[in-house]
Amino acid sequence: MEHDDNQLIDEVLKGTTASFDVLVQRYHSRLFGLMFHFCGNREDAEDLTQETWVLAYRKLGQFAYASSFYTWLSRIAVNHMISRRRKKQMDRVMERIPLEADEHSDKAPDVDESLVANEKRALIQWGISQLEQDRRTVLILRDFDGLDYHQIAEIISVPIGTVRSRLHRARLDLHELLKDKIAEFV
Repeated sequence: MEHDDNQLIDEVLKGTTASFDVLVQRYHSRLFGLMFHFCGNREDAEDLTQETWVLAYRKLGQFAYASSFYTWLSRIAVNHMISRRRKKQMDRVMERIPLEADEHSDKAPDVDESLVANEKRALIQWGISQLEQDRRTVLILRDFDGLDYHQIAEIISVPIGTVRSRLHRARLDLHELLKDKIAEFV
């Protein structure tokens, strides 16, 4: 698939903008998922995703073919998200996931299960939002986006050992933050 991506990039650089649409179709959902895990709400994730695609299009001539297109795209997305956060001087990037119950369901147990699942998700989102930015970034890239250590190291420009250390510390911090609160759901 990377070879196909490289061919598409070459075509875009030669003026075939429709080839960029193929890249967008191929990676849009995955990029949106990454951004959603960072910011915790759909609207911000959609904005960040769209802004990342615009930046990627503008910077496509800088793509060096040294990594996969998605790794390069993720690096743009993460850097953009961090820059946006700094510009807005936000204390947190992530917000609580709104609790959504199915109001049309007749089955009380399903509604209860849905509420508990939403509360757990919101609690985990809250816990992740409390992590330091560098730890949160590594945790999201590894555990939510499924990237390997090499890809993460490349995206955030640190050695692999630093990625492993940050991930380990992020998981410990998250466990410490949530251990008493999760007990309520068991």
